[in-house]
Amino acid sequence: MMSMLGVLPSIANATTISARIDSYSPSSPVEVTVGSSTTISVAFTNTGNTAWSFIAGVTVWDSNGNQVANYSATLSTPLQPAQSTTVTWNHTVHQAGEYRLQFGVWKATPYISDNLLDKKPSPSQRLIIGTTSPTSLPNQPPTCSLSANPTSGKAPLTVTFSMSASDPDGSISAWVLDVNGDGRADYSGYGNPSPTQTHTYAASASYSVVLMVSDNKGANASATQTISVGSVNQPPICSLSANPRSGSAPLTVAFTMSASDPDGSISAWALDVNGDGRVDYSGSGNPPSTQAHIYTSPGTYAVILVVSDNNGATASATEAISASSPSTIIKPSAPVPSSPGSSSSPGPTTPTLTPTLQWSRVPNADYYALAISGYPYGSGNLVYNPQRVVGTSLTVPSGVLEPGKQYRWNLQAYNRAGWSELSSILYFQTPPQDIITARIDSWSVDPRQVQVGQSVVLSMNFTNTGTTTHTFIAGASLWRPDGSSVDFEREVTLSRGASTSVSWTRPIDQAGSWDVQFAVWRQKPFTSANLLTKAPSSKAVGYIRATSVVQRPSPPVPSSPGSSSSPGPTTPTL
Repeated sequence: MMSMLGVLPSIANATTISARIDSYSPSSPVEVTVGSSTTISVAFTNTGNTAWSFIAGVTVWDSNGNQVANYSATLSTPLQPAQSTTVTWNHTVHQAGEYRLQFGVWKATPYISDNLLDKKPSPSQRLIIGTTSPTSLPNQPPTCSLSANPTSGKAPLTVTFSMSASDPDGSISAWVLDVNGDGRADYSGYGNPSPTQTHTYAASASYSVVLMVSDNKGANASATQTISVGSVNQPPICSLSANPRSGSAPLTVAFTMSASDPDGSISAWALDVNGDGRVDYSGSGNPPSTQAHIYTSPGTYAVILVVSDNNGATASATEAISASSPSTIIKPSAPVPSSPGSSSSPGPTTPTLTPTLQWSRVPNADYYALAISGYPYGSGNLVYNPQRVVGTSLTVPSGVLEPGKQYRWNLQAYNRAGWSELSSILYFQTPPQDIITARIDSWSVDPRQVQVGQSVVLSMNFTNTGTTTHTFIAGASLWRPDGSSVDFEREVTLSRGASTSVSWTRPIDQAGSWDVQFAVWRQKPFTSANLLTKAPSSKAVGYIRATSVVQRPSPPVPSSPGSSSSPGPTTPTL
């Protein structure tokens, strides 16, 4: 089974064959006694994208430009991408003099420029001096480099060290790697160090890493790195739930997911919705809060959510989904409209322009579609056509119907099997005269706890629910604790179906409990016949609490003994 955090294979790139010479030896002039041998070598890296058996070589010329040696070697094992290797030869000096060297890496023979991948040095350099009586040139020390990846992380932390070394006038004879700074060799060997060395740190600490190399004449060089290892990584946690867990196919399920990490962050997530071991949904970072999936076939499905943290630890959560075979669904029967209206035109008159249409419930219906048409009837006079009504009633919105007009309405029921037949038709008519009504939508008093002298703001929102534009009188009343009242009024003109907000500001002049009530009148005088609505229906008793302001006393005035300036008069006694 593939990893839940695996990725789909990427499209392969075109094959690239390339190499890079990293170092060569000797890299500076060395003396060699005539008749003696010296080691020459070249280190190079496969910088292409495919394994390849490269050809490494070196050419030696004397001071007159004559070629005196030409060495080459074909790798017996293909070098993998990003892998490095070193090829070494022994060269014997037969005559005194200066010799120039140049190293090369080829992808194939013949040794022509089209097959040459890299050459160094360029141009060739004087690197070997043949002598019958060697001079006492001082030994040049070797050089080395050390890098680490990663340099920090949670325990257990696996670190790959990259190492290299060279000697300008000789060769590397040995190397030692101390990975924890205790002065002991943890990894070592003869000759050049291996290109990479892996080590796993089990305990949290800061480690000093030292690479030391020696050349063939006993000179040393070193390189260092610091590795910081934190405490043991704590795994992440995750949760998974499904709604619904069962039903008939096709079944749409909403998965709710969450994840967190106690000592880091979530780096990736993957969701397998059918237990086949393959990732159906995935991403980086935290998973989304919800993920929907449709199960089209019946069956029982194991669902697993896997998350990983920034240090590679994982956690998982599971769910089970059961999708049953779909039951046979039949079209719903036609609903029966009940009110308002009658089976013949023009029908009864509704009391308002916003009547509530009602009909019988169809047991297997998911929702209903309604159509209201004006006279003369026909599709061209369709005035209202909601397509997804749930329930068995619907109030016609304000502004749809006009006063003194004739209308008819009918409806259909719907489920997944399709639409029902059209219902029978009911006819009705709207009242011919203008209807003046209003509705208080909300009201407030702010603040409700005040001190005498402070002001309160009385606010009211109301809507013209009548059939025509009208100038209303909006009002409010406050009753003091002593029973007297303070009244407010304002004329407001509203078109049919429009809403507005009205407010008044009033200072509070008595301590105690104040009552409040809001109202909308058709017109003056303020009689019950002209009252359209009020809120609350009974006045809100004690809605405002007012307290008296307590005045601070004025400071006392001292009279004697003493004066306003120092030292003042002398008292006759103690």
